[in-house]
Amino acid sequence: MSAAGFAACEEQWAAFERDWIALLSNEGIAQFHMKEFAHSVGEFALWKEDETRRQSTIKRMKEIIFKHQLTSVGRVIFVEEYKTVNREFCLRETLGGPYAPTMFFALLKCRQWISDNHPTEPISFLIEKGDRDQDELTEVLTRFHFDMPVKFVPKIWVENDVVRYCYPFQACDFIAWEARKATDTMLKSDTDEIQGRKSFLGILPKQENGRDSSWMYHDAYGLRRMCLKSGVSARR
Repeated sequence: MSAAGFAACEEQWAAFERDWIALLSNEGIAQFHMKEFAHSVGEFALWKEDETRRQSTIKRMKEIIFKHQLTSVGRVIFVEEYKTVNREFCLRETLGGPYAPTMFFALLKCRQWISDNHPTEPISFLIEKGDRDQDELTEVLTRFHFDMPVKFVPKIWVENDVVRYCYPFQACDFIAWEARKATDTMLKSDTDEIQGRKSFLGILPKQENGRDSSWMYHDAYGLRRMCLKSGVSARR
């Protein structure tokens, strides 16, 4: 289960949308959906044999995202390991699962980053509406007194007979897909380092003095530590 997002000011988001819409228009597509792009289906059905076009589009997307963001945040939870820890601790009863804690950990990290770097700036968190277990996430945010506004917004909607898109969610869709792919690669290798494509690694925050914690995965060890630190009750 992966969650990813970006923080930017209003001016940056406006500039991002202009550049992103221009890219989509130049390529003749209405919206970018990573699952369709990865499998060359839907609007990308004719791209299957055109690797040059595919690589060029990904490169340009990465450049637009990197240019117009302040930072990015990502969290990945290994579902099978979540289930293991849930048999030991009341994890689901406390944090829901596994969608809710994945999103919650990402929101907490972003809130921390904002507090450390832009403490006087107001912020709203926008989450793509429609995923399962969003009611659980709302309950968790209330239970832990999350003190910044969180809104669920559709990725696509119709307004005055015109189809509208929330373009930042398309960038989030791209990076969340890449995060999951990179984690899968890491699990099949002998290293605990994220092995991602250059298009993915180029978006991650620059690391100083060790690993940047803006992007993390939570395995059984990490989830147990979180349970103990947060006082999550052990099952009896």
